[in-house]
Amino acid sequence: MIDCSLISSALAPLSLVQQCDSIGNGSLRLLTPFQYPNGSQIDLFLEEPQPLFNALTLSDLGQTTAYLLDAQVRPWATNKRRQIVEDICRSLDVRWHGGRLLIELEPEDLLDLRPVMMRLAQACIRVSDLVFSARIWSTGSFRDEMEEFLTSLEIRYEPDAIETNRKGQDVKFDFRVFGATHVSLLQSLSAASTGSAHSVSAEAFLRLFDVGATKRKTDPQFVTVIDESNDVFKDHDITRLEQVSSVFWFPAQQDQLISTLVV
Repeated sequence: MIDCSLISSALAPLSLVQQCDSIGNGSLRLLTPFQYPNGSQIDLFLEEPQPLFNALTLSDLGQTTAYLLDAQVRPWATNKRRQIVEDICRSLDVRWHGGRLLIELEPEDLLDLRPVMMRLAQACIRVSDLVFSARIWSTGSFRDEMEEFLTSLEIRYEPDAIETNRKGQDVKFDFRVFGATHVSLLQSLSAASTGSAHSVSAEAFLRLFDVGATKRKTDPQFVTVIDESNDVFKDHDITRLEQVSSVFWFPAQQDQLISTLVV
């Protein structure tokens, strides 16, 4: 019959450190049995950044960030990604600093490194899983998908851009995009039904109309991007939006959208 003593005996030979060696900067590299999504093992590093103060740090030495960059995923590129990493670190009491995931050790931690190693390794695994979410943004909000799209263009943009309408009220746009010679205010529209599509289209028209009433020639151009995945937007709503904005269906008119934003 299986009991806890049997399980304890089976787990006893397992070690969180499969290999330990010293690297060039004097830190100790601890090879763990944990893995990144591509199968490579996770190394943790015991560093002594301030020898005079006996300060010790356990970190990934930036290897998790390097893994994401190799997969063409920049963890700091969008608000959503930054928030995910920050939430992971907060829940595990891990710092994310200078591209490194790290834990500053207390003297008592040296008596048993296993809990600290488990926390840090878990952070490495969870942050590295951004490679999967980056591949399935289409299942998330359309605004997130648009931010991923803007990030891929490698042009400067600001989320949650604020403009003032003719009533002196603040109006928020999804993004302010800085092209080579023009600035664009981009609003993304998505809906799951014909009724909601009409509502968001009407709201967007009023917002654009009110801001456009105070617009000068040197002000940003308006760009509206429509999510075509559900095919719920009607021609009369789109025609009305075209009176106050450049309208693009995404991703069908992706090339035209790029040409408009980057110039």
